[in-house]
Amino acid sequence: MIDAGNTLNTNETWRLMRGGKCSETFVDIDYMDSVVDGCILDMNRKYIAVGWKPYLGPNGCIVILNVSDAKGNIPVRTKIDVPRYCGHEKAVTNVRMSPINENIFASCSDDKTVRVWDIPEGGIRQDVKQARFVFTGHTKKTTFCEFNPVCEEVIASGSLDKTIQIWNFRNGEVVCKANIPETPTGMCWNINGSLVGVAGKTRAYIVDPRQGSITGTTDFEAQGNTRITFISNNCFTAIFTIKNRNR
Repeated sequence: MIDAGNTLNTNETWRLMRGGKCSETFVDIDYMDSVVDGCILDMNRKYIAVGWKPYLGPNGCIVILNVSDAKGNIPVRTKIDVPRYCGHEKAVTNVRMSPINENIFASCSDDKTVRVWDIPEGGIRQDVKQARFVFTGHTKKTTFCEFNPVCEEVIASGSLDKTIQIWNFRNGEVVCKANIPETPTGMCWNINGSLVGVAGKTRAYIVDPRQGSITGTTDFEAQGNTRITFISNNCFTAIFTIKNRNR
């Protein structure tokens, strides 16, 4: 756990939550079977975004499933020729839905780009190759992208080039660029969008997205995938795997 302010907000209230069984089901999902650092599935109240196997070759595809198509207990079968977002030149590594605008999502790829896409009401009816915006600021494959939770047009992206870049997809402006000492293995915004948490293999970092500076660090030992989330505006927790350890 890393605490940017050296104090944990004790005003937060945590309660046990239980989920119920979901009756809405999609089947015949031809998702990517390659291992990626990011997540190839995300959703909001209207849509589910899934990294999809491409038609031919390595080009990356994303399919948007309409949640409203699933009604009752009858599974929804995905068509073989389902329309795809297929503008990436290489495999997709991460897919994220906007937390503010339900008709926008972003995707990362081995092709070094981050692309922002529009979802028309009801989904697309044919393949889409042209994204709303293509970010080309990274020099190696992009692995993470996260929308700012309070500012719709701002995105943070991480890459194997060991940088976290904050940029605006409406005007293409790069707000700042933060150099990380190691390859990022996880990334997230805090609750009010004022800080970015980044995990590496040996350390976790707090990044100021306005200055591009690292304002806090902590050490840990992780040899596998890392997932991080803020539990208050100043403190986040990391969940990771440790290999070959006897305890």
